[in-house]
Amino acid sequence: MSVLPPYLPTPSARLHAAALRSARPAPWTAWVAALVIALLAALAITLPKVGVALAALAGCLGIGAWILVRPINGLVFALCLFPAYTLLRGVALLYKIPIPLSVVGMWPEAVVMVCLVSIVMDAMRRRERLRLTWDDAPVVVVLAVGVYGVLVSLLQMKLVAAVYGVHYSLSACLFYFVARWARPSQRDVRTILSVLLASYAAIAFVSLLDYVFRPRWVIQIAMVVREGFWKHWDPWVFFAWYPRMQSLLFAEALWGTLSALVSLLCLALLPQVRRRKLVWALFFLSFGCLLLSMSRGALICWAVGVVVLLAVRGRHRLPTAGVCCAVIVVASAGLWALRSHERAQDLIKRTAAITDPGNQLAYDRVTQWERAITIFQLLPAGKGLGAGGNASFYHAGSDLDETIFDGGIFRVLAEQGAPGVLCIVLGLATMAGVLLRRLRGAQRLDRALGLTALAFLAGLSVQNIGQNAFDFPYVPYVLWMLCGLFIARRTAPPEPGEGIAAHAGAIVKRY
Repeated sequence: MSVLPPYLPTPSARLHAAALRSARPAPWTAWVAALVIALLAALAITLPKVGVALAALAGCLGIGAWILVRPINGLVFALCLFPAYTLLRGVALLYKIPIPLSVVGMWPEAVVMVCLVSIVMDAMRRRERLRLTWDDAPVVVVLAVGVYGVLVSLLQMKLVAAVYGVHYSLSACLFYFVARWARPSQRDVRTILSVLLASYAAIAFVSLLDYVFRPRWVIQIAMVVREGFWKHWDPWVFFAWYPRMQSLLFAEALWGTLSALVSLLCLALLPQVRRRKLVWALFFLSFGCLLLSMSRGALICWAVGVVVLLAVRGRHRLPTAGVCCAVIVVASAGLWALRSHERAQDLIKRTAAITDPGNQLAYDRVTQWERAITIFQLLPAGKGLGAGGNASFYHAGSDLDETIFDGGIFRVLAEQGAPGVLCIVLGLATMAGVLLRRLRGAQRLDRALGLTALAFLAGLSVQNIGQNAFDFPYVPYVLWMLCGLFIARRTAPPEPGEGIAAHAGAIVKRY
């Protein structure tokens, strides 16, 4: 029972009155914001296309804010979007969705820019400088010669070629600096590798279903994504028969190279993880997809990577050697058992064609290489970045007989001349040397990361002789990302408890 007189307010009433007196009216900006949101909502309801555009804009702003919080999120987002982008682009082309694909296709550059802004802001907040060391020199050299190629293109008034030359040939290198300066922890490395493997497994499973059943909607998307690829064939018959696994990336060479990367990563991870059954399953999945792609360049990339893994000391050598022996036996037995199957016959013919100098199908790249040498003789300084490769054909309007589709070194020779070839070869060789030197003392997941980066760098460099492998989407970005993560981990101070564990491991190994 209250002891206050009835004419005095209760404590709750006094608090409520005080709250009312202290409450301030809403500022005018809040009313304006509410009005704008209401108008946009009404516009989205009445015009569905505008609503979809606004939703996409809101999604982009949300993703950008998420990446600004932590640049590692940008790497995760890129690994999630790369496998799905070609399929989404094909859907947009098939259903004529009004999207500026030439602009949307620059999304890797947008992700890199947001990541770098986040890194710079974080460095300013911590009052630290973003330093470059001698370990970063190889990538700096590759970027420097790319800038040289851009200047040559601009001097010749080839703006479109320069822009798309950067998109095809230089943007992937920027992922190295994002991973290098993002201060990744061991948990970040584990997250990135998990996302890479999970996204690959998902697209591989769906691509295997497509390879077996060949649904009509995938054929329709392939017809718009790979326009004219079927030549004189009926495209419905061609894609229903096509023996190579193009996957939902709609590029068998790219798919084979990505499968080679995942396969090498699995071999490097085997001695370092506990869930070996899952890693073995991923290895056989990726190696099977590599074989089904029938990409000779990807097979060479994988073989070179395996040789590198066997050449580097470590516990990974024994399972790698066992895998090689098992692969040779099983692949030989499988091809012999399926020798009457049409797709197996095509794989055997494509592989055997490499040893036949008179096979025009195997050596149709020679004409492109001769073209590059002729261009170099006329222009030793190069035509400019983007003026001789895929960028020039698909975006700058070059003729078919002026384009170098296959042979990355020859493409560099035509576009950037002697300086380009020398710097690219020097940069890749010294990058391999840096990775090999930093492998000394690397433990556990960091060691698997470094082994994968070294093996795949060597394999992709050899593959680049016959194909424009460093101009592929997806895989060069992953390569430079792995290199940047490994160098960042090896040059960063040890995490709490990490140095003690490594020291104890060294003592046990010694005694």
